[in-house]
Amino acid sequence: MVLRIALAAAMAVFMTVSGATAGEGLLCEAVGAEVSVHVPLGGGVGLSPLGVELVIDTDVWSSDPARATKMVIVPSQSYGTETLMQMDFSDDNAERTVARLQLVVAYGEEGPVFGGTLWIEDTGAWAVTCY
Repeated sequence: MVLRIALAAAMAVFMTVSGATAGEGLLCEAVGAEVSVHVPLGGGVGLSPLGVELVIDTDVWSSDPARATKMVIVPSQSYGTETLMQMDFSDDNAERTVARLQLVVAYGEEGPVFGGTLWIEDTGAWAVTCY
């Protein structure tokens, strides 16, 4: 039940992706770098990324082919516990993992707080904060 409440809190955050309608999901940023992560989440049981958009400077990895300037990627596997979340993203043929978002979840008086790492194959890794 606690996991369900934590995931519901995470999904309650509205994220905006330009050119798209606002939806429920995670929005992450890296401090001191031009890095952003947008992950719309589906409702129901479990952690269900519906898509992804990773932006590093002007390069875009996205599940939307019209927005992807670097590579089209898709959610491949994900899991979450009360204190951890991991989302893997693969190439559009689902042949290999090309990006991973790993988050630690902590709970304060204002609700959950998310922080962790974003890794993109052949590009780098960044510390990120999500809301």
